Amino acid sequence: MFIKDCKTLKKNISVEIKVTDRCNLDCFHCVNNDCPDHGKDLDAGLFVEKLARWVDNQGSSSYMITEVRMTGGEPLLNLHTVTEIARTCCSLGIQSGINTNATLLDAPTARLLKKSGLEIVKISFDSIDETTLRQIRGPRASLAKTITGIHTAVENGFHVILRYTLCSFNRDQLVACYRMAREIGVEKFQVKPLIRAGRAIGSSGFLSREELCRAFEELAVIVNGPIARPEILCWPSKDTTSLTVKACAGINKIYFSTSYKAYFCNYLPWTDEIGDLTRDTLEDLLQRRSIKVCEGRSSYPLLTGCRQIEYLSAGTNAF
Repeated sequence: MFIKDCKTLKKNISVEIKVTDRCNLDCFHCVNNDCPDHGKDLDAGLFVEKLARWVDNQGSSSYMITEVRMTGGEPLLNLHTVTEIARTCCSLGIQSGINTNATLLDAPTARLLKKSGLEIVKISFDSIDETTLRQIRGPRASLAKTITGIHTAVENGFHVILRYTLCSFNRDQLVACYRMAREIGVEKFQVKPLIRAGRAIGSSGFLSREELCRAFEELAVIVNGPIARPEILCWPSKDTTSLTVKACAGINKIYFSTSYKAYFCNYLPWTDEIGDLTRDTLEDLLQRRSIKVCEGRSSYPLLTGCRQIEYLSAGTNAF
């Protein structure tokens, strides 16, 4: 049965799976430092088998998997696995996408991804200045390659999302980067405040809540039309901003490492494991995840920031 043909009311959930720990850049805020499987590539066989099995039996599930998003590291370093998962998702009626830095996204690669059925390309885009970009993404970062990759993704008909990691290093470039995103014609421009995880712990790059709110409103006043729609990630909806906000940890996402360990999110500190796909069924993990959902924590109403940030800042007793 195809997922898209299911008419029963279900809870939408996306699956994020790390296809490699390897990367061709060296970002100052990389969460890979939290990962116990550093340097490993995912073998897609188990995942595609369990996903197909779940689809065959999903009529009895309370969930509908709407998307499989492949991440890393840099997922294009494990291109074979990316295309294998994308083909499987396409055959099952599930959207698939990648999170990439786009420096490896040339025209032949884009055509291969398109042929495999991949639909969504989310690209890290943090600066219009080479020096600032390298401060954030490391000495191998290339503004020219990033912008070329963005154009390539748009020209090949993908749903293109740009993600801007907002920190003190690029605070003054937010509006300019958004304007470039509009000029290129991407669908979404996501802003993600720097999160206290991986290498970013102890960084001087964090902005105050007040400064973040000012940045959001500077962006809001120049928004015009549906192109490059702004969206604030990992930000509580109760905080004042006129922009769309989104927080997904423990709500509508499950995350798998390259060793098939399941977590709420890749920014959680690798101590709150939900299960293991090598021994558990996908349905078991979805149900187990719902039992441990963040809203069930006793102090959830008291949280003033992103659930991820609060969790990482205060440790395992944050809730």
